[in-house]
Amino acid sequence: TTNQRLWAEGVRRVLQERGSYILLVVEQLVGVCLFIFVRPQLVPFIKDFAVCSVKTGMGGATGNKGSVAFRMVVHSTSICFVCSHFAAGQNEVRDRNEDYTSAYRRIKFPHGRDIDSHDVVFWFGDFNYRINLSGDDVKKAVYSDDIERLWPYDQLLLQKSQGM
Repeated sequence: TTNQRLWAEGVRRVLQERGSYILLVVEQLVGVCLFIFVRPQLVPFIKDFAVCSVKTGMGGATGNKGSVAFRMVVHSTSICFVCSHFAAGQNEVRDRNEDYTSAYRRIKFPHGRDIDSHDVVFWFGDFNYRINLSGDDVKKAVYSDDIERLWPYDQLLLQKSQGM
């Protein structure tokens, strides 16, 4: 897509300030786009790469929400990258948890590999978890440099503490 091309060019321009990079893979699912850039000298040591996409929007029918994943082995270390976009909305915690669980269970790579099959996993994106406080309370904490005050109200931290 045009958007994908523009993002790739923008990232490439920034990376070129730090040396030479090659775009190894692009995987897109509507608004979720995963770019993996590597240094050229690393390419001969990369093997066993694969991609996977999981739609979670509208019960898995659409790709407006979902995850894209890429796996590879560099030297002898297996690495998995997962980029996700989960359900939005202040009160949609259950939907976000279901999006996570669905991606975690459904991302599969060749030879029976899944997310847990890797030595290193980077999972990032727009998880859409919110802070269960008013906007004014959040701003007060931020402006007074009291970020720790927000932690007990952070939906993602709460879900993690409950075993999610």
